[in-house]
Amino acid sequence: YFVVVDSHTGDTGTFTVSIDEVVIPPGENCAGVGAAGGPASIPLTVFPDGGATATLTVDNTGYANDTTSSSAGACIGVGTGPDRVYRLDLPAPTASIHASLTPNSGSTLDPILSIRPGPCNDLSSSGELACDYDSSGLPVSIVTGAASGTVYVWVDGYGGSVGPATLNITIP
Repeated sequence: YFVVVDSHTGDTGTFTVSIDEVVIPPGENCAGVGAAGGPASIPLTVFPDGGATATLTVDNTGYANDTTSSSAGACIGVGTGPDRVYRLDLPAPTASIHASLTPNSGSTLDPILSIRPGPCNDLSSSGELACDYDSSGLPVSIVTGAASGTVYVWVDGYGGSVGPATLNITIP
């Protein structure tokens, strides 16, 4: 990168240039894995029978609202809160994915949960494997149909809500 300072009138003198680094947090957008802001990976515990599970704390506080009702599918478009995206690499093709999102104690999150196949930024309703929201702040849970490869788990907030929650994923 280059910073050029010039004067259209020919004036000279000293000046100060300030540059602030903007750090894009993981899960802010659909940039490639490992890229700034790209989806954070969900660590799975895989069992000998082929099943897998994951439990992690998620939080959409401080993130941007990247989805709107005109750009998003079945239920994630109702979320006007910040959204966060996670990458889930399935260890093998599966008949279903079970997921739940429960607001943590004291959280103001009214949860919206969506699971989508790639590409990550396909927000059309045809791209949703499953989605659920509850406008009263209760836990939400979804079960997808068959899936394989990489899917994306979107956490959003109804009515602009934010806060920490516990995400549970089970692959039977």
